[in-house]
Amino acid sequence: MSSLFIDSGMLVTPASAIQQIGAGGVLGIEDYAFLRIGGVLSLPVFDTYEIDTLSTVEYFGSTQSIANDTAYGNLVISAAGNKTAAGPLYILNDYTQTAGNFIGGNYIHAIEGDWTMTGGTFNNSGSTVLFNGINNQSVSSIGAFNNLTINKASGLLNLASDITSGNITDMLLGKINLGAYNYTVGAAGSITNYNSSKYFIATGNGTLIQQVINGGNRLFPVGFTNDYLPATVTLTAGSSTDNFNVRLLTSVYYDGVSGNLFTDEVVNATWMMDEEVPGGSDATIAVQWPASLELASFDRTACRLGHYLGGQWELGTSDLAASGTDPYNISRSGITSFSPFAVGSVEVLPVTWLDISGVNIKERNHIYWETGKERDNAYFAVEASINGTDFIEIGRVAGSGNTNAVTQYSYLHNNLVSEVYYYRIRQVDHYGRYSYSKVIKITAKLPAVSFLRVYPNPVKEKSFPWKLRADKTTGVIMTVSDITGRTMVSKELVLSTGMNKIDFNMTGFPSGIYILAMKNTGNNSYQTESVIKQ
Repeated sequence: MSSLFIDSGMLVTPASAIQQIGAGGVLGIEDYAFLRIGGVLSLPVFDTYEIDTLSTVEYFGSTQSIANDTAYGNLVISAAGNKTAAGPLYILNDYTQTAGNFIGGNYIHAIEGDWTMTGGTFNNSGSTVLFNGINNQSVSSIGAFNNLTINKASGLLNLASDITSGNITDMLLGKINLGAYNYTVGAAGSITNYNSSKYFIATGNGTLIQQVINGGNRLFPVGFTNDYLPATVTLTAGSSTDNFNVRLLTSVYYDGVSGNLFTDEVVNATWMMDEEVPGGSDATIAVQWPASLELASFDRTACRLGHYLGGQWELGTSDLAASGTDPYNISRSGITSFSPFAVGSVEVLPVTWLDISGVNIKERNHIYWETGKERDNAYFAVEASINGTDFIEIGRVAGSGNTNAVTQYSYLHNNLVSEVYYYRIRQVDHYGRYSYSKVIKITAKLPAVSFLRVYPNPVKEKSFPWKLRADKTTGVIMTVSDITGRTMVSKELVLSTGMNKIDFNMTGFPSGIYILAMKNTGNNSYQTESVIKQ
């Protein structure tokens, strides 16, 4: 035949080759038509090709050469065996691979649509995949790329799976949107040609991952959709080589990644940075931002790179002035652990925490904390937990409002019902904003039986609940006496392990002061409490 036109449907060539007879032949495949090539065959050779963008050529044979005589519409590899590119491939729409071994060769393969590889392997040695479509493109691949190049005048390259590029990621033009997926640059790889209009959009849960070697540095070209916010990690000599990842939050939170938002005095971005193997790093962190992200009252001549650590924003000790002329940048050395980072003015936090500690003395927990400075500080809420996870507020201590002096505070926790308590302090300013101290743990040895203070006291009702704690099943004798020593009530009880509640009836008791006493029949432990009956 001199020409072959596939206008619709599917033409399958399982084993026999299609050949052009004579000169001037044309192979045409229209939109939505399929040509399936089997066996060891390749694309039929014709003098001219008219391959529409939405047509499909599928290689489903064994060992096959993928011809590069023409651009493909959709290119599909769907069967086992080597599928070797005969030269640079140009794909007008999508590339799909579900099986087989695609051998890319030392060529640049351009694709204007989506890359979807769900099966098979990609022998990428020497090859480059170029994404150059004018619309949004997506890439999903179980195989790593060697070189990945983006050259998009419009639209984004969206990750649809985790992606690895072992060698060079070349940002010629356009942006790569991480979304929920990670982009990993291989240990020997690098990112080139990035700038304020060519970078990774990193506002989802996906991260940009690069290796930083001992004594080396890496710039992470990340940003919002329209704002470039690169971060640089530099490791001092003696640090451990490690993989670092970076992503961004589009706000700054009082609790690092949640809670109330800062509405002034910060650069409105959070750099989420982490290392693959915690520890072994002594790093200098540098970040960059545009003036458009500086919130009201932010002072770039007196700002700091804050590090959210141990439940609070830790600002360091040195006032810094931002460098540059829109964009601006700032750096901080001595970073040995990684978490959220943000840029704020020196006075951005209502409280500068210095210390929190605690000790048990005579069955009471004493909590102490110290602040370096306070700004619009309303109060401190003391929160306690017996499991280190679920905290409840147990009391409040008034703050000092505004002060630059070191201030000490304390709180006494009575009526302990557990031998182990965890504490944290929640500082609240006059605007309802808050921050947390670090968490401390206090361990105490409680008596075998103890009771909580009566509440409410004075007692207005005819009866009141009396709570007693026992660390095992225990017999006790309870008595109630008036102030003359006359016994009003005496009874023996058996307490169960844990908390016990006894409804104590004072009907008929005249108003006055009474002494509640409990004697442990096992070890003669004796405790008393006074109650006022109204």
